[in-house]
Amino acid sequence: MRLNAEPGKPPRRIAPAVVARPCRRAWPGNVRELFNEVARLLVMSEGDVLDPELVRAPQTIEAASAAPGVGGAVKPMEQLEKEAIRHAIETAGGDKRKAAELLGISRAKVYQRLKDWGLTGPADAP
Repeated sequence: MRLNAEPGKPPRRIAPAVVARPCRRAWPGNVRELFNEVARLLVMSEGDVLDPELVRAPQTIEAASAAPGVGGAVKPMEQLEKEAIRHAIETAGGDKRKAAELLGISRAKVYQRLKDWGLTGPADAP
């Protein structure tokens, strides 16, 4: 897995305050979970990633060992996926190929999800 700068565009920077926040978080899922968080930050930001509030609330190592389910409301995975795909398509100016690249998934997966959600026509694009 690798995050690359978009062709012809300068690399995007991540502010130190943004980097510090995930460093305080427990990452029980492994490095893939951390990679996915960084990819999510890039999708959620236009240009450089400067706002540490975009990082999911830090979960300290002590809190990770506490009972699961404590904390804020949890959204279903399908809703999170739908929001991420819609945001990526908006960010990419409607270009689903570019949206797929931003998300690190295949173009076919974007189209399949849109089909699953009944958003297959050009007028239905999120």
